Amino acid sequence: MQLYPWNASVAGALSEALGHAEVVLRSTLRDALTARHTRLGRPEQWVRRPGGDLEEHSHDDGPSRRP
Repeated sequence: MQLYPWNASVAGALSEALGHAEVVLRSTLRDALTARHTRLGRPEQWVRRPGGDLEEHSHDDGPSRRP
């Protein structure tokens, strides 16, 4: 029974750390997709094109194919 409070404390700290990591990952992905969208000269926002930048063949014009 003495380990339950410790377990709750550790779980809470882990949950907070995972929350921060999720925000950092989401922001990094947003920045990368925005930069790619701009580089490709697309006028609308990438987020307004469902599946457009996240479709199966979107890797065809990725960073490895930059001029």
